[in-house]
Amino acid sequence: MYRDVPFAPVSGYFPKARIPAFQLDCDWTPGTRAKYFRLLKAFKAQIPRPAHLSHTLRLHQYRYPRQTGLAPTDQAVLMFYNMGNLSDSLQNSILNLEVARAYLQVPQPYPQPLDVALPLFSWGVVYRNGQVVNLLAGLDESVCAQNLHFKLQKEAWFVARKSHYFRGVYLYKGDRLKIERIYPDALAQACQLLRQQLRPLPSRIIFFHLSPEVVRHFPAALLREKIQK
Repeated sequence: MYRDVPFAPVSGYFPKARIPAFQLDCDWTPGTRAKYFRLLKAFKAQIPRPAHLSHTLRLHQYRYPRQTGLAPTDQAVLMFYNMGNLSDSLQNSILNLEVARAYLQVPQPYPQPLDVALPLFSWGVVYRNGQVVNLLAGLDESVCAQNLHFKLQKEAWFVARKSHYFRGVYLYKGDRLKIERIYPDALAQACQLLRQQLRPLPSRIIFFHLSPEVVRHFPAALLREKIQK
């Protein structure tokens, strides 16, 4: 497929920029793997060296490289988040170290250099009649606590007092909203687990994502402290 597409050299789009690295993000499946890997090969061929190409990697792809395939890039970035079950109202689906621990127990190191991406984001999971119906990105408890349309049920849980639009989504009276976020101590525990079990050890830690609000909650000094514990 991609061999028939006339790729323009990547450097042509950024003639004066020196870009050290490119990354493609795709949660490939057995059905999309062949096409995605061909795209990676074609893209890599256009990168001006010494820039390198990386791809994102899910936990199950780290755990089962033979079954899921090894992407033709220079490096993988393990996305150490979104590992839980949204439908399970009792767990934090963004970062669940019990789930992660099982995937990190591998018989041999992953056959590519690794970086690791850790989460700093939050969201609200909307439940209606016990079912997940929506995700509201960038939401935390303070936003809901200040909104008169919500009532606090218990820590991190709110219920809609009336039907209304909220951040572009129509919520019905009685909809429940669970706030999932990351706390600094959870980052420290995640880094400790990765040091103990991830192979090879990551060359860099990436935080996803960065915004003015996230920076206020996670200043650089705090992040350094937590990842070095």
